[in-house]
Amino acid sequence: MKFDVSLVSRMSDEIEESGKRIREMVNSPEELKSEVQKLESSLQSLKSLTEENNAAGANANTTQTYPDQNQS
Repeated sequence: MKFDVSLVSRMSDEIEESGKRIREMVNSPEELKSEVQKLESSLQSLKSLTEENNAAGANANTTQTYPDQNQS
């Protein structure tokens, strides 16, 4: 899977905006809970992206670096 730079950018924007809302507008535990859920969702998206890329490269260390004797 190709690394999605636009997703990283969108998630970082959402995290930044959520931080601003927490600082400027959160006035109750319910509002804070809502913002924390948004943060967790954004972080989970980023975590999923890194896990997908780790899985895609899991066999990277098994790359053949010498000729296969069975190749013609």
